Amino acid sequence: MKILKTLSLALLATMLWTACGDDEHTTFIPAPGTGTTGAFILNQGNSYSAIGSTYDYLDLKTNKLSSNIFATTNGQGLGGAVQDGIIYGSRLYLAMYESNLVWVINPKTNKIVKSIITSSPEGITAAGGAVYVTNNDGFVSKIDTTKLEVVSKIEVGPNPVDMEVRDGQLYVAISDGYNSANGYANGKKVAKINLTDFTKSLELPVGLNPTQMTQDGNGNIFVVCMGNYSTIPAKVYKIGKDDRAKEFATATIAEATSDRIYLINAPYGQSATYSVVNTESGKAIASKFGTDKDNLPISPIAISIRKTTGEVFVTSSGTLDAMTQYTAPGYVYRYDADGTFAMRYQAGVHPCRVVFN
Repeated sequence: MKILKTLSLALLATMLWTACGDDEHTTFIPAPGTGTTGAFILNQGNSYSAIGSTYDYLDLKTNKLSSNIFATTNGQGLGGAVQDGIIYGSRLYLAMYESNLVWVINPKTNKIVKSIITSSPEGITAAGGAVYVTNNDGFVSKIDTTKLEVVSKIEVGPNPVDMEVRDGQLYVAISDGYNSANGYANGKKVAKINLTDFTKSLELPVGLNPTQMTQDGNGNIFVVCMGNYSTIPAKVYKIGKDDRAKEFATATIAEATSDRIYLINAPYGQSATYSVVNTESGKAIASKFGTDKDNLPISPIAISIRKTTGEVFVTSSGTLDAMTQYTAPGYVYRYDADGTFAMRYQAGVHPCRVVFN
């Protein structure tokens, strides 16, 4: 799964954390997530310890965080192993890997609109009135947002993870992530899908084990290629408008905005390093991101950028201890656009994504 690929194989062998069942960290009754100044924090949980996935709602004006909203509103747990989410139109879509479905939720009321069955969904994106989901069984599914059902599927390669849309084309990271015994042999590429007729036009070679993708304001797509978690380190590849990919940076986590990309390199067992670079030149941009030693993420998981303000949100586990990392509450660190630390929020177990309303 997508987040699993940020961990070492040794850690994976000792702790399974895909989620199922109800979560038990509810702190207070939530207020509905309304307006455009909020964020949904997706918490994966840990099935090994019977901790289900949840999401929290953070009011970015008042800094009030409401926990476990889905269960409180709908009277049932969110399900197993939330991987990704997106607000498209007037709905929140959540990819639930272990539950084999995509939730469609009203983000104002947090009530269920529909559940859409689809196999082991991981990445999720949207364009042209459709939502696209990568399925770990090797396909991408197209969901019609009017019918709220899967209307088409295309085979793309083993264990697809994340996606980006550019110029009517869908770019899909193919990780081959469950084939470590053979060195992720079929996971060195990005598939390109024409959204007009939903056909694959070509495959672009990138680094080993591509997972997370992000795009800047100029249409440059960046792919985090996780390597083999030991002898081959993670690298970020850049796919230009000419569809040529080249190595760009060393990092395990990346998120781009208009003209810059925020990078965290956090190999398992090593201290994380932080940088901000220009997406065209690759040169470092002066920033305070990662310089406040008293307010660094304990164990960074993902970056999300609030496009309207440039604020940077980094999700993190709450501890470095391998035995409690996937049972303890995690955190979300909030930074201004220049990297100045602003605030830390306690979230659920293993927060993996921040989705802005």
